[in-house]
Amino acid sequence: MSAPDPPEYYISCGAADLARIRGWNERAIALGVQDEFQAAFNAMCRQLATDPTRFGDPLFPYRYANLIMYHAMRRMLRVYYAVDEARRIVYIKRFHIVSGHPLAEG
Repeated sequence: MSAPDPPEYYISCGAADLARIRGWNERAIALGVQDEFQAAFNAMCRQLATDPTRFGDPLFPYRYANLIMYHAMRRMLRVYYAVDEARRIVYIKRFHIVSGHPLAEG
């Protein structure tokens, strides 16, 4: 019998980033790239919730907070986030759209 999967990480994301994501989704609908955007966002969230330390590249530790800062990309999305392994929390610092993608314009 195999061991059960560990619980998913809780993703903590601020109101400003949530509003930014909603805006990008609305713009993606208008540009006809909603499927691409939603696929990238959903894949990124899945990775952040299940295996954030292997998904991104570590940047530096926040030693006194016991966090490690990471950077990751999925298609047109880039994210900076910190991971609290002991408490299984991912703190989103900021989502970005990569330059050159139509969602980055305007």
